[in-house]
Amino acid sequence: MGKACPELDFLLEDETPTKLTELTEERGVVIFMYPRANTPGCTKQACGYRDLAKEFEAAGFDIYGLSYDKPKSQKNWQQKYDLPYSLLTDDKKEAIKAFGASKEQTKIKRSHIIIAKGGEVLDIQNQISPADRWVLNPAGTRLLTHSLSFSLALRASLVRQLRESTRVRQGALERRAERFIDPFHCQLS
Repeated sequence: MGKACPELDFLLEDETPTKLTELTEERGVVIFMYPRANTPGCTKQACGYRDLAKEFEAAGFDIYGLSYDKPKSQKNWQQKYDLPYSLLTDDKKEAIKAFGASKEQTKIKRSHIIIAKGGEVLDIQNQISPADRWVLNPAGTRLLTHSLSFSLALRASLVRQLRESTRVRQGALERRAERFIDPFHCQLS
């Protein structure tokens, strides 16, 4: 965390090539990784992000799904569940490995990565369940949240704002974080 992302290439669901640097040039991104499109667990995960897409957008983050699935499979799944974000294919099998989400040669640990505008890695979580949503709070502690109990976009926006501010002391960050943790009964991990 805190490091710039490596240069990685992807294919979009329409087979258009893109690069991670292009995706993070104007906005932050949340990339969730899943084992296989159109399976029950992966669909639950994708629909959870679909349901929060507007909040992420308002906070300055775009959402992307990422797997080894072929672009055609990604597009069919995207249309079937009305997913409002792009689905990426790691056709070179480099990105998922770089994010620490690869399991054996062609398997994926359900994971996500949050990257700030410009490419700084804010958070990486590997081996999560389809219903889990992870994000950093302002004090740098990971919080386990669920899509119905808290807005990830609000937390992501707060993290970004607080990191940009150099005038706030660590103690103030922790007090501010506590105000956002307690009302939502989040679990610290």
